[in-house]
Amino acid sequence: MSIAHKDILNLDVISKFVNEGFGGLPEEYRPVFTTLLEFVKGIDLHQKALDKVITCSREADVMPALAIHLFSQLVPRHAVEVDDTSKIGEHCPCGCLRKIPRGLTSLGSFDTWHGHADIIVNQKVPIIFIEKRKQEEIMKMGGQNPDSDEEDTDSNSVCVETEVDRNYDMDNEGPSKKKQKTNDEGRDMATFYGTLQDYNVIGKIIAQTVTNSFIQVNFNKDLSSLMIPAIGCTDQEFCIYLYNPEEDILLHSMRDEKFWLIKSKLDLDAVIILWLFLNFTTFVKPKLVEEFYFEQSGIHQSLGSHIELYKKCKYKENFTNGATVDYEHFIYPRLPTLVRKIKRKSTIY
Repeated sequence: MSIAHKDILNLDVISKFVNEGFGGLPEEYRPVFTTLLEFVKGIDLHQKALDKVITCSREADVMPALAIHLFSQLVPRHAVEVDDTSKIGEHCPCGCLRKIPRGLTSLGSFDTWHGHADIIVNQKVPIIFIEKRKQEEIMKMGGQNPDSDEEDTDSNSVCVETEVDRNYDMDNEGPSKKKQKTNDEGRDMATFYGTLQDYNVIGKIIAQTVTNSFIQVNFNKDLSSLMIPAIGCTDQEFCIYLYNPEEDILLHSMRDEKFWLIKSKLDLDAVIILWLFLNFTTFVKPKLVEEFYFEQSGIHQSLGSHIELYKKCKYKENFTNGATVDYEHFIYPRLPTLVRKIKRKSTIY
């Protein structure tokens, strides 16, 4: 089952900007549009910097380069933080001498799943970056069998059921619009799987998507009606996941978006999609459940009473100090062991 970007996003504000310019925008929206225009104006500098790092630098340098020359350029105040535990230098590896904005990017709590996002954008959207080396390892592994009973003890990874039922009843499962159905019945999602659609990578992205969504709503109840995004990426492409912790709805992109149109030339369509979701508080429609019928992800049911622990999760907890978790005797179910059961039937395209 598929739902289009246009059904998730408030595109009326973009139409208003196209027709009326900044004068047609509410004051609080103007910085968001300014950032995109400024990025497009200076895009040649940024895409050359990224191409240089991807082509000539070590793998670990790509992530901070993306933070500086792409993600930070698409949000007001260039508000990004790069995981301060990552082994990177002090300045952008492209040679521009910009200081890497490092910070504590931890998500979760000692009583729940917890880990560090590679990048946090605007203190709201986690970015999970997969290096080429890890991509190659994943492709050699072929992904972990989602039906396996083998337990993953790494708090930063998870096995996920990604089976999509091609013959399920449209009237009983998946999102259907009350006024107009948007569906893609019979499509085999496995056709679109790549590195970012591998079981091991999906698990890490979903864990951070769900945990961060609880954190954002815990911090700001005004976000409780929104689908809250997280982004997985390589140096070539990205995917989008969204979760609403109040309604237990999980969405994911049908296919990966390519950063590059050709070598050293960014795809502006992909950049705009990224910009829309990085600024989700401006563009994602609230209360989608009032417009669509969604199947719940099952995370609430699996967590049971322990969902209260996720409702206390915080951003920027220091997991390097204090008590450590003995997972062999840990009584609370960790998110990585729960999302194994989730079927990703709600997709966006």
